[in-house]
Amino acid sequence: MGDFVTEAFTLLAIALVLIALRTYARSTSAGIRNFQIDDYLMLLAGVSQPFLLRADLDSRIGPDVVLLRSCMRWRRQRRIRLEPSSTGWPTIA
Repeated sequence: MGDFVTEAFTLLAIALVLIALRTYARSTSAGIRNFQIDDYLMLLAGVSQPFLLRADLDSRIGPDVVLLRSCMRWRRQRRIRLEPSSTGWPTIA
């Protein structure tokens, strides 16, 4: 799992740097007022990449960690009522 996470964040960093360089070059050459649709789509892709990476990591890590994260948002009374033998008990396998 560690290799995938390292590779995913490395590729994310490279993509965000390239998008930032492209946006800077485009804004200095044409000006921000002359941005075309592809410039805005690149910015949208740069903003959405971290969210897509998180969704992919959640699906690869598994539902146990996602359940554990959601259990942390439960109220204290709900966590107290949770039985260790129930299916909602968070275990990281």
